[in-house]
Amino acid sequence: MPTTQEVYFSACDRQMEAFIDLAAFRRSMVLSILFQGDLAVTDVFFYITQYIPAVIKSDKTVRNFLSVAIRNGAIIPIFRSEKHTTFRESLDQIRREQIQGIHHDADMICNFLEESIKGKRLHYRLWPKKAVSLGYKQILERTFLTDPTGVTSPLFEQFWTRTKEQRTAVFDRLKPDERGGYRRGDVMNAMHFHVNKSTEQVEDVKTIWANLRDEALVGNIKRLLKWYSYAYQFNQGRMFELSPSLAAMDEIDIEFSRHLAVITKDDEAGHIWNDEFSIPSESALLTVDPGFIFDVRDGATGAAYFEAVENWQRNPGNETAIILLDSLEKYVSELNRLYVAKGRNILNWEWHLKAHIPENKIWNKTALEIAKDGIGEIIPHFGLLSLVGPIGAATYEWWPASSKRHFGINNRVRLEVESQTKRTQSPSTSMTDASFK
Repeated sequence: MPTTQEVYFSACDRQMEAFIDLAAFRRSMVLSILFQGDLAVTDVFFYITQYIPAVIKSDKTVRNFLSVAIRNGAIIPIFRSEKHTTFRESLDQIRREQIQGIHHDADMICNFLEESIKGKRLHYRLWPKKAVSLGYKQILERTFLTDPTGVTSPLFEQFWTRTKEQRTAVFDRLKPDERGGYRRGDVMNAMHFHVNKSTEQVEDVKTIWANLRDEALVGNIKRLLKWYSYAYQFNQGRMFELSPSLAAMDEIDIEFSRHLAVITKDDEAGHIWNDEFSIPSESALLTVDPGFIFDVRDGATGAAYFEAVENWQRNPGNETAIILLDSLEKYVSELNRLYVAKGRNILNWEWHLKAHIPENKIWNKTALEIAKDGIGEIIPHFGLLSLVGPIGAATYEWWPASSKRHFGINNRVRLEVESQTKRTQSPSTSMTDASFK
């Protein structure tokens, strides 16, 4: 039996809450579990995000789904030590290490997690023995102290030039930790001091710009702080040997992610297979008992889909791309039938999923160009599977049916293969900054 791919779940990072709201977090969690794989979550993320306690306290359907996901191994904690491999032991260790940002609901979250896994063997990962902070230091220096090459966005170039002072000032104040690396909390503290001349520790990045009145400065600071988190997430994903997934991206962020990954194949040709499907919204799916949802996800149809994803990633090509889309059709159709049989009718249940599957084994500039086209549309969430990984990236977009042409349930439209070669359009000079809304 194939194993479901494990993905680094960056939407669970509290420092991304300035850029994604609770609804986007909920949607990201549900759809990522269904279409991307098992979500690996670093231990501290459980206790710094405000969104997990929010859904546990006030959203019964998501709480039930989250509990079953943990119990079924679809959410995988990443613990710091082999000696501390329960949620309670891990939280105690985090507190001893005085990690910044632990909220007052931490014990309630811990009890919920322990209760969800009760009677089951917990599948977990361990932090690597190599210093994570050292890898973060190396990535920060590589991405923020060196000028990017092969950039095609004038907006990115303009932003990079005008923020040189801020980028330099942060490094001037940083001091290595006991292992010689940088902690993200220290990076946030350094930015807080540069902007506000405050030595107060930062628990939430929003406090850094809370009292600023210069909108242009606020925009610069927000984007830099988001990029520090992207670098942090990319480093952790790489060191945990997971597929990183970056959230709340716009066109400039995509250019930064290329710089982050040191891409050298900017103009490779490729082909994109496009398919569009009608699916229930995550709200509709959550009216189904989560046990039934995981029966589909972890059953034969779901397993065939995740196996097709893995086979395509290992050997991207025409044949594996078609197999992946065919298996996705069967998987989506079974989820649709499940909703009809077990769900409750709700208004505007129907959403669309569009899959972009590159034929070539490249870092998918082609897929990213398609993602750019949707930035200005009504897309509350779009995910890029294995966005900055060493292998291809399958792009999935979701949007409500009310914003696009209507499809009937179980309807599938095979779109033509799109040839993607070198850039044929002039780089955009305007921006819809959807990531800050």
